[in-house]
Amino acid sequence: MNSSNETVEKITTIYEPWSSERPTDGQLVRINYTLHLNDEEETVVEDSRKREAFSFVLGSTDVIEGINVAVRTFGQGERSKVKISSGYAYGEAHL
Repeated sequence: MNSSNETVEKITTIYEPWSSERPTDGQLVRINYTLHLNDEEETVVEDSRKREAFSFVLGSTDVIEGINVAVRTFGQGERSKVKISSGYAYGEAHL
């Protein structure tokens, strides 16, 4: 599987409060997400709602850059559909 075929869809529900309208680097955020392949069936690869929300420090290297870029634009509780290109994920060579 080529990472350029990966799409993150429906990154939802950021739970941790922040003081500004949008989260900033260094803040703890929690999101639910569904990772789909960019195929005809939109095959689900991973779904955080089957466990607990995913927590990470915004701006950290704990997540792919595309997640950091997208979440920086979200308002608390916002639902979004985000398509992340391989350049903001794992690159062309990674699976």
